[in-house]
Amino acid sequence: MNVNGSYSNSHNRNFSTSNVQLFQVEGQDYDRYRFNLTPSKNWNYETQLSYSEPIALKTYLQLSYKFRNNYSESDRATYDFSDLSTISPDFANLLASVGLNSIPLYRDWGRYNLDDASFYGPYEDKDLSRYTEYKTYTHDIELQFRRVRDSYNFNFGVLAQPQSTQFIQNYLGKNHDVVRHVFNIAPTANFRYYFTKQHQLRFFYRGSTEQPSMAQMVEITDNSDPMNITVGNPRLKPSFTNNFRIMYNNVIASKHYQVINTYGGFSATRNSTTSVVYYNPTTGGRTNTYENINGKWNANVNAQYNIALDTLANWNLSIETGYNFNNNVSYATDQNPAMSVSAMQCNTTRVHSYNERLSISYRNSWLNIEPDGMLNKVHSTNELKPSANLDTWSFSYGTNLNITMPWGTSLSSDIHMRSRRGYNDASLNTNELIWNAQISQAFLRGKNLMVSLQFYDILKNQSNFSRIINELSRTDSEYNSINSYAMLHVIYRFNVMGGKQQHDNMGPNGGPGGRPDFGRPEFRGRPGGGPGGYGGGFGGPR
Repeated sequence: MNVNGSYSNSHNRNFSTSNVQLFQVEGQDYDRYRFNLTPSKNWNYETQLSYSEPIALKTYLQLSYKFRNNYSESDRATYDFSDLSTISPDFANLLASVGLNSIPLYRDWGRYNLDDASFYGPYEDKDLSRYTEYKTYTHDIELQFRRVRDSYNFNFGVLAQPQSTQFIQNYLGKNHDVVRHVFNIAPTANFRYYFTKQHQLRFFYRGSTEQPSMAQMVEITDNSDPMNITVGNPRLKPSFTNNFRIMYNNVIASKHYQVINTYGGFSATRNSTTSVVYYNPTTGGRTNTYENINGKWNANVNAQYNIALDTLANWNLSIETGYNFNNNVSYATDQNPAMSVSAMQCNTTRVHSYNERLSISYRNSWLNIEPDGMLNKVHSTNELKPSANLDTWSFSYGTNLNITMPWGTSLSSDIHMRSRRGYNDASLNTNELIWNAQISQAFLRGKNLMVSLQFYDILKNQSNFSRIINELSRTDSEYNSINSYAMLHVIYRFNVMGGKQQHDNMGPNGGPGGRPDFGRPEFRGRPGGGPGGYGGGFGGPR
């Protein structure tokens, strides 16, 4: 039996100014000065009970039931000072004079009443203010048949998921209270074959149904931003995704210890929800709504090979290669909101991503050194706009080093040259020499207390860049963050499980053989965290 729950209470205060000039509509220029206050509350809990009944030798029927209750509530109060913008040239003082700083932080959640004029604050625009409430009740009922044998095991079953959702919204002078009941069915299967204990083949399948959100389905026009209007679509259908995965693992304990890991995956979605954007050539504004579309799928494959180059396994070679493909579909932007979806043109964006990594390491009782190199290539194509096709490269090379002193002090360092190529903006084609370092010391009898000081981006060279490619756009972003800093870690291990031998096999940061955290691939910031970018490595964006 499992029980989980969470609760959050937050608020956001936002002030925005807009100057809109409509060059094709004479006399329609305007300014907007708005203050938004958005408190929100969220809580959820779930409880799950599973029961397994043996029906034959090593054969079982397993029944599980999970109940989930999710609740969220938000209240956006919008104060519009646009009509006051011409009164004073010092607008900040003007806002202070009308009591902006005295606006209450929270409303009284229990007395939301659109018809009560006293409910609204001074200068509050009740047509732009909005109260939203979600209530979702979900039941997961899963029945599985499971068989366990010495050389294989498998299970297959079906998940039934009745769900009820209530969406309440007070907006633009209207009360919306919509209840939706849906029933989802999803099959599952899992097969594992043992050639030996260290040699396995696994296959997974799961079908999943996803309902569009209530905000996407409720036919409400949100024109709080007149240049970006959103309209719901009550005709949306649920999407269904087939997910397949296959894994192969082999450990060859011969003269030269070898490890082979391979992975492949495929998923395809029917009736996925996508945005449809209508463009107004007169005003430059956009109207966004939602439609179902077919043709979204992705596939990926990854292989890793590690081999000890000598019989003592001091020298090791590691090779990793991977490929990922995404086929994203959307409807092309159009100028006629009355056009039917069947008459609109479909656009396809394809993204190919290739990853390679090569490293060679030397390790003994006090030294671990690993030179490595990594390469990532992304090839993206747009069916309707070939001029947007792009090939980008990111690569890095350098060394990871860890030295453990006889008295227990550990010194670690990671230095890599990281480069990007192929971007239209020359400022993004960079070379960055990134250096991180760490000193740590274990204390107490069992070395349970670990104190470490880590230095991130010592040379202050790292830039922050990310790329997102989807069916509608390619977005390249640079952003500010603190990259160069030091952090003190104090870690105490209670060591409840495992005993002294397991502890002795742990390094100063929890990794085997004393390898520092930033020496592990997932902390190294190698290419592959996203198409064309670095993946949140040591010293990177957090």
